[in-house]
Amino acid sequence: MSKEIQLNSLTQDKISRQFESVMKQSLDLARLRLLQLNPSQLRWSPTDSRWSIIECIEHLNLAGNIYLKALKKATLKSKNEKTLTRPYKPGFIGGRLASAMHPHNKKPVKMPQSFNPASAENIDTRETLKNFMLMQKEFIDFLKKSVENGDIHRSKIRNPIFKIFRMNFIDALMLNLFHTQRHLLQIEKLAKDTRFPKR
Repeated sequence: MSKEIQLNSLTQDKISRQFESVMKQSLDLARLRLLQLNPSQLRWSPTDSRWSIIECIEHLNLAGNIYLKALKKATLKSKNEKTLTRPYKPGFIGGRLASAMHPHNKKPVKMPQSFNPASAENIDTRETLKNFMLMQKEFIDFLKKSVENGDIHRSKIRNPIFKIFRMNFIDALMLNLFHTQRHLLQIEKLAKDTRFPKR
């Protein structure tokens, strides 16, 4: 289901389209599949040490909202249409952080405690899915406006997780998108597990 983002030869306009595609995949996943599951299925986990589907979604909500707020602070002051076709080049720090979050990287990534979801039994499943869908729509609208209003290569943000690092706007988006893809794949694996509740 998840479509992998390729970094080679990406430009700002291509980045915008690919990001929108992944956000729409997230919306489709929630609307067409996850909303059809009952609370027991959403809260199911194969072991106590692994997250359930709803815990993954709650984690994405927590991380996505923090990144969205940080990205909104990166004000795009000038419009420069010519740079929309400039190839994307990862920054030294941001590119490495994004690579560490890439779905193909199987190494676990430690996150701050504030990014951890509540236990599954304490999560309102419908409200959490609703918030997830709203956030994907907000991300799509924000990204479109960002590309239209300025040169997103020039904007810098302070990484909300590793606050000592500053990174460019595109690296921050890549980091968030790879993080989303990583957990969408995790959700797919949970739903395909032979032990997953049938109802």
